[in-house]
Amino acid sequence: LKMFYDTYYLPAAVKSKRNDTTMPTEKSYFKVWINPEIGHLKFRDIRPIHFENIKNKLLNKGKAPRTLEHCFAIFNKIWSYAKIHDLVNTDSPAKKIDRPKVENARTRFFTKKEAELLLKSLKKRSQQVHDMTLLSLHTGARGRELFNLIWRMVSFENRSLQLRDSKGKPRHVYLTDETHNMLTRLYKDQYSSDLVFKNNKGGKINAVGQTFSKVVKELKLNKGVTDRRDKASFHTCRHTFASWHAQNGTDLYVLKKLLGHSTIQLTERYSHLRVDSLKVASQNFNLSLQNE
Repeated sequence: LKMFYDTYYLPAAVKSKRNDTTMPTEKSYFKVWINPEIGHLKFRDIRPIHFENIKNKLLNKGKAPRTLEHCFAIFNKIWSYAKIHDLVNTDSPAKKIDRPKVENARTRFFTKKEAELLLKSLKKRSQQVHDMTLLSLHTGARGRELFNLIWRMVSFENRSLQLRDSKGKPRHVYLTDETHNMLTRLYKDQYSSDLVFKNNKGGKINAVGQTFSKVVKELKLNKGVTDRRDKASFHTCRHTFASWHAQNGTDLYVLKKLLGHSTIQLTERYSHLRVDSLKVASQNFNLSLQNE
């Protein structure tokens, strides 16, 4: 397996586009968890029991179910690539192993006051991190979507962005006055780079960096928070965008489109924030019946 991974799968995966933020993680998971257990085996000798062992080692080390899911998903991709090349003709043995349910949904979002303080503090430390944070708060853009954002994806005339997710699927989001003005300023300041946000060398960035987490710590936005799912991170900006929309009564189907969710179930995590708007809708319906 290790020879196939190094010689065929990994070069193909890197070439195919796997973005800079996921490939290091994939390689690390393979090296630490998959290779020690089955790296020396031939495909025909790999059995479900090997993945039972991998599962137990991960859980005994206190790793989250999500980490286990990632490990199994990486192996399944390797197996599928081998299947394409007729090295195997059966389903991945990892698929036969029961796995703990992943409860990884983040619920934390910033209040308007927290967002205001965050942006104010970031602006003093890094204009670029401030601008990325503002754009995520106002459009729901993921970090990696901002890292890959280029100027031809920006329509100043339509006041919109065309974002692409990790699978290359496009979606349109619309700019607020504040983000439109910010991007207009950036566009005037950039002369040769096609990237909207870039590192010190003019290349593509692959992480927000430490500035954001340092400011979050300074503002004590995670004080007393022990559950990782409730800790403020850059991704909290996207949840904040969705939560504010839900609180404002945005239809969940519309919100699904704005967020680029694959299923409505992913969007329904914000439905509890629409209680007031649902109540108002019910009251309006009641009034319409009385006025007939």
